[in-house]
Amino acid sequence: MQHEGLIGHWPMDEGEGTTVRDLSGNGLHGRIDGPIWSEGRDGAALEFRPEGKGVEIESDPRLDIQDDISISAWLFKFADNATRKPRWDAVLSRCPKEYIDADYIHYELMISGVNPDETSFFSNSTTPPCGWSGKNIPIGEWFHVGFVRKEDRGQFYLNGLPTDRYRVQTGYGPGHQGEGEGFLVTDFEIAGEMLARPSSAQNLYIGWDGCPDFGMEGKISHVYLYDRALTTEEMKRLSGL
Repeated sequence: MQHEGLIGHWPMDEGEGTTVRDLSGNGLHGRIDGPIWSEGRDGAALEFRPEGKGVEIESDPRLDIQDDISISAWLFKFADNATRKPRWDAVLSRCPKEYIDADYIHYELMISGVNPDETSFFSNSTTPPCGWSGKNIPIGEWFHVGFVRKEDRGQFYLNGLPTDRYRVQTGYGPGHQGEGEGFLVTDFEIAGEMLARPSSAQNLYIGWDGCPDFGMEGKISHVYLYDRALTTEEMKRLSGL
């Protein structure tokens, strides 16, 4: 049952106004700060620019996810990140409105600038804190991304299918960002609880993580957030592919 454990569902297909509806029934509606309405994959979508911030969803106890999590979204990237390193594209972030440092990001799904155009998941308190999908996203077309954490294992999805190789981060400093063949693994371990720091200060953002110039540069629609691990079959159905 795909509605079980659903925290938020933001289609972002209103086409007008300054609010995006949450269709989960939890009332976690979002306020648009910067993005503009544009043509989507099947109707309207929000178009984001890095200087335009994103969609802000006020902090709520239901966002305090510590263990299993599933995130899903449709994206359209205007250009790749390889030639603009190290820019990052935030998809969904639980973090302070103004960037402090990585220690304050509770959980985040993004498109990487370190391993350009791979989907990445970060949490400040897990080991390792970050993993990459090992597979580049397409540019100039709509595509579906997802991430599922089940217990101490992570799984990335691209266009409804699981990826089978990953990159893992071994530390926070330079040289520990998962670059190169030596960081490629076939099993993404992710241990420990995901903890918000400070626990009551983080909102949820779509297309923004508080860091200047690191917002999404592209379009986003149909974002889902769960506090449980979806199965591969459920993620496939969620993508509609």
